[in-house]
Amino acid sequence: MSVGTTYEIDLGSHRVFQGRGDGEFRFFLTGGQQIGRGHWLSDTGFRIPTDHNARSQMWYWANHWDYEVVDNWYALLELNWFHWMRSGSGPLGTSGFEGYDLFNLGSTDVAGNDIVSLTVGGRWKPRRNVIVGCGWEFPVTNRRDILHDRLYADLIIRY
Repeated sequence: MSVGTTYEIDLGSHRVFQGRGDGEFRFFLTGGQQIGRGHWLSDTGFRIPTDHNARSQMWYWANHWDYEVVDNWYALLELNWFHWMRSGSGPLGTSGFEGYDLFNLGSTDVAGNDIVSLTVGGRWKPRRNVIVGCGWEFPVTNRRDILHDRLYADLIIRY
């Protein structure tokens, strides 16, 4: 288990949808457990802007399950929930949709919106300290915002 917070400093140009407000705090609680040949990891947290007019406020809960099907090959399933608790003032002219987990637009009319997504995929562990994986994420709710489908790939090297 771990508890933490991060602060994102607003830098960048307003012309490319960055640098709105005075930053954002992220408070989180993360935990994991090995269960037989599998693992469950869960993370929940809040994105709280320092300037509530510039950005939206969000609560998220992400869950990851994997299971070692055969030696060093894992199937994975992830379930993610995003809930917007407070809308911004929409300085970018956005209304009714947000940037999911990628960015915070500060959109109007998003308070109370929920998005739930599911990811299916797999991972391979060719060495003790190397993991290669990929997954396909898609929304399971009618609300999608900017998420329609997302393919991801990762490479983890531990030292």
